[in-house]
Amino acid sequence: MELARLHRACLPDSVVGLLGERFVRAFYRYVDRSPLEILAVQRDERDRVVAAAVVSLAPETIYRRLLVATPLALALLVRPVVGGRLAWSMFRSAAVLAGGAPGAPEPGIPELILTFVDPREQGRGRGRSLIREVESRLRERGAGAFKVRTESRPGNAARGFYAALGFVPHGASVRFGTRFDVLTRTIDPA
Repeated sequence: MELARLHRACLPDSVVGLLGERFVRAFYRYVDRSPLEILAVQRDERDRVVAAAVVSLAPETIYRRLLVATPLALALLVRPVVGGRLAWSMFRSAAVLAGGAPGAPEPGIPELILTFVDPREQGRGRGRSLIREVESRLRERGAGAFKVRTESRPGNAARGFYAALGFVPHGASVRFGTRFDVLTRTIDPA
């Protein structure tokens, strides 16, 4: 699957990507079929996937749903160490919590959980276009805002990108041993 290959090329250290090509393909099959997720994909003039974004309308339950609907449990058994960390411990707390994902600022706010652009396409407005598409699709579903998490580290260009698009700080969280800034954006009703 072209989307899975691009994901692994653009986000090799993402939790999804570290679990291997097979899980990445299963992840995107799930997201594409899920009524609780939005998958936005952009293609170039030759119909190649060059950018994508995934939004969860129920981010507080996505890990639990992935455990049930994908080979996540198998991937965790096959690859018990991911990025130098014990893979199961990365998912355990999020998957078993009934009340919400760790660090979720507010239940019910959709979350942009992944966004990436082929490096050859960066700087061409693809990221902005993805965010506009996501916002439009969220507006159609009646959402008034959405959030994104980005790593709290010096030099993280994503923080500037999101700030330029009108995202505002809404706290911080720690997930899988990494500190994240949580940013939100209000969706204009028009």
